[in-house]
Amino acid sequence: MSESLVYRIFRDPTRSTLWAILIAVAVTVCMGCFRSEPEAEAGPSGNQRMDHALWDSLLQSHVNSRGRVDYAKMRQDARLPQYLELLKTTNAARLANADEQLAFWINAYNALTIRAVIDTLPADQGKWPDYKIIDQKIDGKSIWKGRSFDVGGERRTLDEIEHEIIRKRDGLRDPRIHVALVCAARGCPNLWNHAYTGDKVRDQLADAMRRFVNDSDQIKWNGAKKTLTASKILEWYGGDFASEAFLPHSESIGQFLADYANDKSMAAALRAFKGKIQYIEYDWRLNLKA
Repeated sequence: MSESLVYRIFRDPTRSTLWAILIAVAVTVCMGCFRSEPEAEAGPSGNQRMDHALWDSLLQSHVNSRGRVDYAKMRQDARLPQYLELLKTTNAARLANADEQLAFWINAYNALTIRAVIDTLPADQGKWPDYKIIDQKIDGKSIWKGRSFDVGGERRTLDEIEHEIIRKRDGLRDPRIHVALVCAARGCPNLWNHAYTGDKVRDQLADAMRRFVNDSDQIKWNGAKKTLTASKILEWYGGDFASEAFLPHSESIGQFLADYANDKSMAAALRAFKGKIQYIEYDWRLNLKA
């Protein structure tokens, strides 16, 4: 542009105003091009709600009422990579509220665990019944610590999802997650064959806790001997159920369990229980559907 033309443009007030507006718009657009996505912890929650219908349909198709998984069919189902891609592209920190985030991370943990199992299963399906997730190593580390996933706008291991996100972040610390997160072993609580959802997650966790407490494979009360035998989950994470940092919580594990016991006499005994809990040997065999 010649010097005389520039002079004429900016000498004319109408033209100079128009050019000022155009320059401002161009600068704004350019700045937007270089703006990066905020970190997962940055800023308040947004108004997004994630649809977990894909995961729900997968669970309905390949997980039975006892939480056993048909891994052969699961690994061939195109819905699994589709759902994992959805977990990858969703920024969990921008979900509408803590319940939406909690449902997201529970589903993510369970889906990514299944992905990790599928990727480490022997080629020979005849060996699958002997598979144990605890024996699998990645760069000398357990599956929970050795493999990272792009999920929720972060790069996280399974261990970090459970212990650095769900058990540490405000609004997510609910001790009942310990009966909802499933590590693909028979000793785990049964994998629920539905997805957790933000609008119902607290009620769904209450139902999961109720199933756990009333499952004799997880909790056994001997009224005659006054003994309580329980899953090792309560040995590993029992403190969460009585910690004020978690909601809900009770004064003791027994009192917490009592709130979910169907049998009234068992509930009363659990509330009064002061003895030492005996823990069931953990069964690390794969939660494989026969």
